[in-house]
Amino acid sequence: MEHEYLHYHVGRVVGESDALFVAEYKSDHVLYSVDWPFTSNEDGKKWLEELEASGLVSKEELQMIACGNAERLLKIEARA
Repeated sequence: MEHEYLHYHVGRVVGESDALFVAEYKSDHVLYSVDWPFTSNEDGKKWLEELEASGLVSKEELQMIACGNAERLLKIEARA
């Protein structure tokens, strides 16, 4: 089975490029990660919170981006 996922480096704030990205790619093909040590986990959490508040994605899409897609792809269960 072939999987096509896209790596997208986000900024520290949700902006226009994020809106274009979300509009172009299906949320079930987006994997979220933090580029530690260059970006902190706190910055990543803030970005997810801003993405949720922006209304660019639904709660279900946010969950898929935050961890659901990685769980499915890697066949793991993320800890809460």
